[in-house]
Amino acid sequence: FDKSIAANNFQRLPEFQRNNFGGSFGGPIRKDKTFFYGVFEGIRQRLGITTIDNVLPAACHTANNIVDNQACLGATTAGTTAVVPVIQPILALIPSPNLPGNQYTFPFTQPSTDNYGQMRVDQTLSSKDNMFVRYTIQNTTQTQPTSFPQFWANAASRNQFLTLSENRIFSPALLNTFRTSFSRTNLNWVLGN
Repeated sequence: FDKSIAANNFQRLPEFQRNNFGGSFGGPIRKDKTFFYGVFEGIRQRLGITTIDNVLPAACHTANNIVDNQACLGATTAGTTAVVPVIQPILALIPSPNLPGNQYTFPFTQPSTDNYGQMRVDQTLSSKDNMFVRYTIQNTTQTQPTSFPQFWANAASRNQFLTLSENRIFSPALLNTFRTSFSRTNLNWVLGN
């Protein structure tokens, strides 16, 4: 579907850039009792998106708002039609085709950002008891194309998870794990222009 045309600077394939980075750290807080461990990962991405849409023929875009019935409307008989004034502003938003077959394409670079982090603290209570608490957070944003370049949508999400776990060894054959967790997800979708 990718075509080398003026609309995309005569590039055959859309550009794609992805940077993935992160790190981790950890260590003891109290010797042989309390430990912590944290991680972070980030992604910065710019993805070239190919969008091809069907649009009205170029003959539908005229300066005097009089269109040819055959070229614009596909009528079988010759003649002209005046574009109704209320439709003229809407028609101005629809681009003229820049591909054969009344199709339209435009270059779009989709930016995405993703930040992921996690922190965990482990506590040894006794030789038979230990517990941990873990917090995870992930923030993601992405701008998405729609059918025409003047419109776009922003998507953003934030996920948070908190976990508390306790292990108890009763005997060499019996282990009990208690775990509770709180999860929160927030998704926000905004259309813009």
